[in-house]
Amino acid sequence: MVLVTLVLVSGAIRAAERDRTQTSQTSQPTQTSAPAPAVTTTPAPAQAPLQASLPSQKPVSARSGQIIELSVQSATPDIARIRDLGVSVPVGPGLEGTATFSAGAPGRYAVTLELAGQEIGAIDVSGS
Repeated sequence: MVLVTLVLVSGAIRAAERDRTQTSQTSQPTQTSAPAPAVTTTPAPAQAPLQASLPSQKPVSARSGQIIELSVQSATPDIARIRDLGVSVPVGPGLEGTATFSAGAPGRYAVTLELAGQEIGAIDVSGS
């Protein structure tokens, strides 16, 4: 039983890392026409992501569309998942367990450890 659990967690971690690697290796489009003339504008200041950690008794509060950098800790190998936002990240001893994503529509989103079947926190999203 323990071996089966370790094999499942190991496979999930490898799949998550493979997916992360594949999405970071997107190719840049080639430019076939002359570049557009440069326009000088002052960029809006980039807003730093909301940083939060779980597990916690207090929910993470964010605004719709806000970038969240969520760190999840677990004493055992598992997968932290926010099902309604399509976010998952492997967690456990020696794993960083950090996911960066955009807060969805207003509402409450449960954060669970998949293998443990345990809710470890929530994200409360308000309108922008």
